[in-house]
Amino acid sequence: MAEKYNNPKIYDRLWKYGSVQKPTIWSLWKILKDFEGKRNLELGAGDCPRIPVKGGYFLDSSREAIKKLEAIGGIATVGDIINLPFADNFFDLVAGFEVLEHIENDEKAFSEIARVLKPSGFFIFAVPLGQKFFSEFDSAAGHKRRYEVAGLKELLSKNGFQILKYRAPSFYIKIFNKLYSPLIVWFLRNREVKNSLEGFTVPKIFFNLFYQILSFFERTGAPKWKIGTKGLLEYKEKWVVMFCQKEDIIASP
Repeated sequence: MAEKYNNPKIYDRLWKYGSVQKPTIWSLWKILKDFEGKRNLELGAGDCPRIPVKGGYFLDSSREAIKKLEAIGGIATVGDIINLPFADNFFDLVAGFEVLEHIENDEKAFSEIARVLKPSGFFIFAVPLGQKFFSEFDSAAGHKRRYEVAGLKELLSKNGFQILKYRAPSFYIKIFNKLYSPLIVWFLRNREVKNSLEGFTVPKIFFNLFYQILSFFERTGAPKWKIGTKGLLEYKEKWVVMFCQKEDIIASP
């Protein structure tokens, strides 16, 4: 099932019917707004970018997402995260939210991200944690894995990244996820039985309303960042966002 729902054609259908959401609706805008005017890249943003869009670089497997991002000032490219079409030491920031768990060769993906980042450049990303929690939702969503903290920390270190800070999702987004995850599993199962997922349509208002509700829960009660790696190996949440810096000078923006 994972291969089927990692198909770019599926995402073309999904992104065709919604509007590109403003990055300002997410809690991470408090950090990412400081990168306006910098050379930034977001991987797999779809119609839900987090970095400043105008002048920002985007790489996605979906041509529909690319067209929409270009229409509002993004520099967007269809491409593959394990073979990024950019020069070495090119970006000030690379972002990727709920992307790396979809990549079969994630070690190559981390290596490519490090390659295109400038020395002292920043990397911010979010991934699910705990392989023991791998569920029907993960399978339906096309996840290859859920990460273990120790392995993730080692993978970052291997590619020259230092973890500056990390945080969990808000309490409210965890509740929301519990409510909508079973619905997504049901929806994908239903479409698979009918063998008609690639032909479905969704009203534009549905996508926009969904993102407004999701972003409200995501912003509400967003937890504080934990500095450095203190307590990371004891971290028990099922999801994490990390803000890292490529080796050289380690300093917060």
